[in-house]
This record gives sequence, C-alpha cells and structure tokens, in this order.
Amino acid sequence: MTDLHDLELLLRSDIPILLIESLEEPRIVELAARLALRISEPVFCWTVTEGLRRIDLDAGVQRHLAEPPEVLRHIKVTPQRGIYLLLDFHPFLDNPLHVRLVKEIAQGYGELPRSLVLVSHSLTAPPEIRHLCARFDLRLPDRNRILALIREEAQRWQHDQAKRPFRANREAVERLSRNLLGVTESDARRLIRKLQHLNDGTSILALQCVDGIEAVLDCLQPQDQVKFVICDRQDYEWARFKLDEYGLPGKVADILFSPSFGQVEGRELAEWILEDNLPVRFQLQLHKLLWNDSPGH
Repeated sequence: MTDLHDLELLLRSDIPILLIESLEEPRIVELAARLALRISEPVFCWTVTEGLRRIDLDAGVQRHLAEPPEVLRHIKVTPQRGIYLLLDFHPFLDNPLHVRLVKEIAQGYGELPRSLVLVSHSLTAPPEIRHLCARFDLRLPDRNRILALIREEAQRWQHDQAKRPFRANREAVERLSRNLLGVTESDARRLIRKLQHLNDGTSILALQCVDGIEAVLDCLQPQDQVKFVICDRQDYEWARFKLDEYGLPGKVADILFSPSFGQVEGRELAEWILEDNLPVRFQLQLHKLLWNDSPGH
C-alpha cells in the first residue's frame, strides 16, 4: 500500500472534500499530479498568490481566480469534473460566503464530481461541512522506503557530480535507515541530501541517537551547536520554521546558518537573516573560499 493508492481510494469513494494536514505541500502536489495520470482526471492547484492552474498538463495560470470567492464560483459552475487542490485555504474558512460555496460544490458532487482537497499545516472543518469531509494522512516512510530514498539521492548526487563514484559505508547506511524511522519523507530526503555534502562520516554519527525528528531534542545539550547548511530559499524557510517549531534558540549554545558553496551566495543568506532578525550566527565555509575545496585543506 502506498500514499498514491490510499489517495486514489479516498477520491474514488465519493467523498467531496478531503482535508490534508501536512507541511509536505510539494509532495502532496506531486502525488496529485501522478494521480491525475493514473486515473485520467484533471487536477488543478490553487494558491491565493497565483490563482488556479492545471498541474497534470503544461497549462497557464488563471490569475484572475486568485481570490477565494472567484475560484469557488468558478469550480461551482464549471462543466468539467476534476480534483481541485486548495493550498493554505484554512484562513478563508472563517468567511460564511466561502463556507457556503464550498458546501454547494460538495452537495453537487453527485451530479458532477468535483473533489476539493484542502491542504494546510492545520485544518478545522466548519460544522456546516464536516459531514462532507474526510481526512488523509501521508504515511511515514518505512525502512525499505528510506533505503530507496538513500539510493535515489546517491544516484542524483552521481549525476550532479558528472558520474563521480559514490562510496557508501554499508554499516552507516543501515544505521541511517534505522535512525530516520519516524521522520517524514520530505525531512528524510532533506537529511540524506545534507549528509552527502559531508565526506568524513561525522554527520552519520551525529544521527546515531535519532528516532524520529522530535527525538533530536533529547540528544541536544545546552552546550551543543546546531548548524544548518542552506542551499536555497526553500532550505532557509525550512530551517527558520524548525527554529520556531523546536524552540532551538533557547535549547542550545549556538545556531549556525551556513551557505552551501556554489548554491547560494553568502551575502544573500546574510540579508535573509538580517531581514528576519533571526537569533543565529552566520558562518562561511572558509576552506572552500580560501582553497576552493582542494584536497588536503
């Protein structure tokens, strides 16, 4: 059984509204796009910043449908069946007009199936539509899936490094696959990707006490130092979220944000940190700046 299979079952069960509480938004959008190809049904994605776009085809964005009432009215009157992902729609469920439009779309499901999939970090269905909703939870990856992620990331690294040989210690891989149990797939992939940037094995050892991401906190001491290597803006936002989620500034001695060499400019990262007034230290990878990562330095 897979997330794709579970999602398909729910959407084929005549449930007009699906609620998904998750921080793994990109993974959910990717799942929905794969599902569209599998069941030959159009899938649309909406955000308040961009409007509505079809994600199973290379179609343009309908920016005039960025406002919640407009997109809901559009879905209500469209003659086309489909699946509609509404990302971060939770603030708009306080508006009676929006709730009424959602309810009318759901009540018309029997005549023309139009599934609404609400995706957010937190979702509470208003009482008026609660009976029309079901919830879907992404599975946490099991050990076999984590091993598959490690293989995928190793292949990606080889491709990015012009097929440079990738050496993996079997014991370290086994340990990592066990230690990442309880972590979401997105976080597991991100951690695996970070570990590939380190060649001395210390990063693997640092995870030896991890039993899910929450358990990292049990391993931290007040004198410890936590370092985030930032590869892009998405990395930065993820790290910034983790600071607040786990209250790291009050738990450890130092928090370092370091730009990944060749992927994000140090000045750009410094500006992000200053703009958000983060309680972290900015750190450059001096060995790369001084010696361009040459062997022996």
